[in-house]
Amino acid sequence: MNFDFSALLVASGILTPIILGIVSALKSAHMPSTYAPLVSILLGVGAEFLVVGALIPSPSVGVTVLLGIGVGLSASGLYSGGSKILGTMKR
Repeated sequence: MNFDFSALLVASGILTPIILGIVSALKSAHMPSTYAPLVSILLGVGAEFLVVGALIPSPSVGVTVLLGIGVGLSASGLYSGGSKILGTMKR
């Protein structure tokens, strides 16, 4: 079971802004903002299944789900943190 964890971390780091962009586009298409964190998590889990399945020969479902939740939450946190910083700078 030799695989590169750094490739997995880089792929997960790349997924975060992609998920952020998709959720922002959905919010622009009149999706209620209250669903944004849930959609981020679901997109994160789905994307991680694709990425982890491509990088690891027989991935653990639990680990994949946890990685996906982490990516979705970081996309959600990146959006809210950026909004707060920009909101403070505008004052």
